[in-house]
Amino acid sequence: MKQFVIRFFHATVFALCSFFNKKTNHNPNKILFYSDLGFRDNVKALFDYIIENNLNEKYTIVCATNDYKQFTSMQLQHVTFKNKWWGFWEYFSAGNVFYCFGRIPILPGKNQNVVQLWHGSPLKAASKKMLEKNLSDKLFFTHIIASSDFFVDVLSQWFSFPKEKIFVCGQPRNDKLFKQSHYNLGEYEKLILWLPTFRNSSQMGHDSSQNQVLPIFQENDFKELNDFLKQLNVKIIVKLHPVQNIDNYNLVDLENFILLSNDEFTKREMDLYLLCSQADAMITDYSSIYFDYLLLNRPIAFTEDDIENYSSQRGFSVKNQDECKPGFRIKTKQDFYQFVTDIVTEKDDYKIERKNVNSWANTYTDNKSSERVLKLVGISK
Repeated sequence: MKQFVIRFFHATVFALCSFFNKKTNHNPNKILFYSDLGFRDNVKALFDYIIENNLNEKYTIVCATNDYKQFTSMQLQHVTFKNKWWGFWEYFSAGNVFYCFGRIPILPGKNQNVVQLWHGSPLKAASKKMLEKNLSDKLFFTHIIASSDFFVDVLSQWFSFPKEKIFVCGQPRNDKLFKQSHYNLGEYEKLILWLPTFRNSSQMGHDSSQNQVLPIFQENDFKELNDFLKQLNVKIIVKLHPVQNIDNYNLVDLENFILLSNDEFTKREMDLYLLCSQADAMITDYSSIYFDYLLLNRPIAFTEDDIENYSSQRGFSVKNQDECKPGFRIKTKQDFYQFVTDIVTEKDDYKIERKNVNSWANTYTDNKSSERVLKLVGISK
């Protein structure tokens, strides 16, 4: 009964808000970035593009996010960072709204652009919670952004959204892949970036007592791994998923093997996609970031020691996920060591496969995704 009352209250309040928003005049020169899981990814990339091109001289920009305090020291013209709850109020006057994580459940106004950028090309299947949330005839967005026609169908199903309102522009975050990055990481011959998806997360409703963070290796294996990497003069940076539980885990900062939580990564003022541009190779598992990395056509490896379990519990949004992964397969420590050795010797057997997958995964292979997204809603330099 209590849950019913709460849901009825929320539905009534947001229905009234939607009615009010339909009657409201929205400022076409005001931009709202909203995120309830950190100011990062595509919203941050699009914001960076706006600042780099001095569009904040023309537009008023409000960034409403749960981690806004990290950015309040930024002194930028016409830019304000606020708590995510203020985003609800700012929504009523913003002519252009951009989401990446979360959304405001209020229907767009007549002259309001509400764009769902999302945070990657779908590889993993949508969670049950997400599908239940989106099974509605209410269209909380006016546009959804995709990387290619291949992913339009998936996003349409995920969001119960008409295909004709899903636009292929590319991911704004991918623009940074084409920039030269030179983070000072010390001496190394090759740099490998390891990006595992989350294995357990209390935020996603998983058992928070589990402390499995990485596939293949246990915590007591890290010193041996670091010694191996030192011999080859290779550095591996592991950047954990933002929702990965790390409460029962000791983070590692060895000389050649560096394991960073999302918070530590942010503290070091590192940008994931600039680091990707610097890396010679990538290791991942079920994260869709490799679709982005294909734009650089550099070696990729996929850890698959728990693929049967992951497939049965979460699943994939593509029918033949194995054919979508153009790279070395890692199921054991020996496989892992072999891939690292191949990177050092520059052995690469998957160049053609990567190009083939990239041809349907990424329509655009340039650094103009942010420009296309903004042009879509009438924002230009």
